[in-house]
Amino acid sequence: MPEELAAPIVAYIQAKQDHDTKSLLKTLSDDAIVTDEGHTYEGLDEIKVWSDKANHDFKAEYEVGKVSLHKTETVVKVKVAGDFPGSPLLLPIHFTLDKGKIRKVLILS
Repeated sequence: MPEELAAPIVAYIQAKQDHDTKSLLKTLSDDAIVTDEGHTYEGLDEIKVWSDKANHDFKAEYEVGKVSLHKTETVVKVKVAGDFPGSPLLLPIHFTLDKGKIRKVLILS
């Protein structure tokens, strides 16, 4: 992983790669928000359901590409391959951190 990535983002991506919802949830703030495929999941309970379903349905693998650091967010281009139409996809994932945890994840397709 690129060294400029903050530890919570590295842990999030590793948890996605490992299909490990429990570890993924540890990277997030209690009031985290994830937006994926036009749907927004608010709080750890909703995010758990989303993560478990994605892990089961898509069995995706993740390859980190370019990282862009901005004032309020980090954008990571990730190649995602799995059991879904159009695989693999190059997706920009926007992360916003707050107090050492991920507060917001925006996955654009």
